[in-house]
Amino acid sequence: MSRRTLLSLVRLSLAAFCFSMAAMAQDTTYGKWVTDPNNLATAAFVYAPPPNGFNPLTASATELEQFGLPPRPTRSEAERYARWKRMVTATRMKPELKPTGIYNGLPRDRRIVSSTDSSITSTSENWSGYAFVVADDTFAANNSEVYAEWIVPAVQQAPGICTSTPDYSAQWVGFDGDSVSTDVLQAGTEADAGCTHREPDPSYYAWFEWYPALGVQVSNFPVSAGNGMQVAVWYTTASPQGHTLLLNQTTNESALIGFTEPSGATYLGNSAEWIMERPMVGGALPNLPNFGFFGFNDGFAVNNSGVSYTPGARLRGVTEEQITMVYPPWNPTTTCNGRRGPTDISTFNLNVGNEGDNTMWFTADPPAGAQ
Repeated sequence: MSRRTLLSLVRLSLAAFCFSMAAMAQDTTYGKWVTDPNNLATAAFVYAPPPNGFNPLTASATELEQFGLPPRPTRSEAERYARWKRMVTATRMKPELKPTGIYNGLPRDRRIVSSTDSSITSTSENWSGYAFVVADDTFAANNSEVYAEWIVPAVQQAPGICTSTPDYSAQWVGFDGDSVSTDVLQAGTEADAGCTHREPDPSYYAWFEWYPALGVQVSNFPVSAGNGMQVAVWYTTASPQGHTLLLNQTTNESALIGFTEPSGATYLGNSAEWIMERPMVGGALPNLPNFGFFGFNDGFAVNNSGVSYTPGARLRGVTEEQITMVYPPWNPTTTCNGRRGPTDISTFNLNVGNEGDNTMWFTADPPAGAQ
């Protein structure tokens, strides 16, 4: 697909979604539902601020859930508790929402490179990253959570390229999508590289999505390259089942949103992911920007049965998958920028520390004019 064709698709897509989310009638004591007029974007629940005197550090588990806050770790889990405390005590802003015009969906053209009972290496046209593949309902217990921290990557187009057609990238954590499920419960940041008047013009924002519904931007939440982010996504058995708490460590501002399972989705709770993605825009995969190096830090997933899943932990009965993003063509007789066959455009490496800490590293090598 040519850049001219992709640009037309992008413009049509974004024009279709130039509207704000609107309040629905089902407001409650704890907040209000919002949706978009075309019923395409993920329906969201914006939580009202807790009453004066509410203290998340001493509130009951029921109170935390009522006000949409993530489950509190025990104090014996010192590092997790410290991260949770920082998220729930940061300055909380009232989120303003609008559809993104972007779908962060399932891995496309996923191909297994190697496989054992406990590990898989694979390639995909739109995903790179790490996933736990587990039995159905593993992460469907109440307050199952997936978490990571990262520095928002500075992005640019390929050397010598300056076009108003943006290159797109999304960094997110979530559940479902990697195995046989048809949905993805996710939240993260977007880092897109554009060019205006022959000058680089990148854009950054935070978003959430329950695919196959459209993604939703938190339009008034500040995000810039180099900002430190903490993102938690968790599932509850009561509506709204999906939740995210976004914290910009640099500004000490947080945003809390609930969101509901869309029509056409069936939540299986059978995988947890940490992903760098080039999302679907205008029905096509855009170029991936050059983000250099990027890493998820301190990633973990946990279910309400007390089982903690840390990348590289080698848990019994759990399959760990490492995914590299590639750009076809698959025909080894053809070339992409002089390189034959599929080209790795976002490679993944897992670094497991001696004390259980870990970093999931990504390296970008996007070919110029890949589309």
